[in-house]
Amino acid sequence: MEKLEIEGIPVRYEGGEEWQKFYFSLPDLCRGFEGEAKDLISNWLRARSTLNFMAEWERKYNPDFRVVEFDNLMRYAGDNTFSMSVTKWANNTAGKCLYLKKGRGGGTYAHILVTLHFANWLSAKFYLQFTQSYFGLLEDKFGKEAIEYQVKRMWAKLNYPLHTDAVKLLVSSNADKEVARRQYADEADMLNILVFHETATEWRLRYPDRPGNMRDYASSLQLHVLANLENLNQFLIKHGLDQEERFQVLRNEAEHQFDFLAKYVDYQK
Repeated sequence: MEKLEIEGIPVRYEGGEEWQKFYFSLPDLCRGFEGEAKDLISNWLRARSTLNFMAEWERKYNPDFRVVEFDNLMRYAGDNTFSMSVTKWANNTAGKCLYLKKGRGGGTYAHILVTLHFANWLSAKFYLQFTQSYFGLLEDKFGKEAIEYQVKRMWAKLNYPLHTDAVKLLVSSNADKEVARRQYADEADMLNILVFHETATEWRLRYPDRPGNMRDYASSLQLHVLANLENLNQFLIKHGLDQEERFQVLRNEAEHQFDFLAKYVDYQK
């Protein structure tokens, strides 16, 4: 079985014929953290944000995903007695984003996008270390030319479900579709301004003939910072900060991350 080394910690993985097919050992990621791996994984799995993220992955990659059964599970998510396991996820939803391997080298394995979500949950520092090591693995396997495209796709997908789930808290249950749409667009444009220094509408006016949207033309660094800000924004929303307060926090964090990540990870490969 192949391994990826992260700051001296070997992390086992399977697959990898294509970048979308990497599955990493979550217990291996837990080495160096306090507590039993099974407890850390269990606590992460029972979080609503984790369940929503995995559901978005399943909707995109798994045609057999049982949406109705997932919705039934979410009715109890957050309750003190609610629990989640890999087996329960698979049995109830036919989920495939993670699986339980038995025997030698066994344990919980998760798709790379889900693994990154778990790494971020464990520690921001470890998340960055894992990301850097993973980029090196991609380069070794697929070459430098393939990395830019693969990384852009990954950052574009990673935290968006968490962000939209949090924005739901800002939208009144009685709001009509147009009001809700404007609320989502307003939150997205706050992040666009911080990362791209313009709104989606302003970008479209500058490039009326370009297909897609502004994020399709972003650099890997911009998409990395955007994903991290989406994650931070959903945390701030859930803790009751209004948009003006969140903007100040996010602006400071954006400036820090652009400076730090540009030095920490080579995005020019």
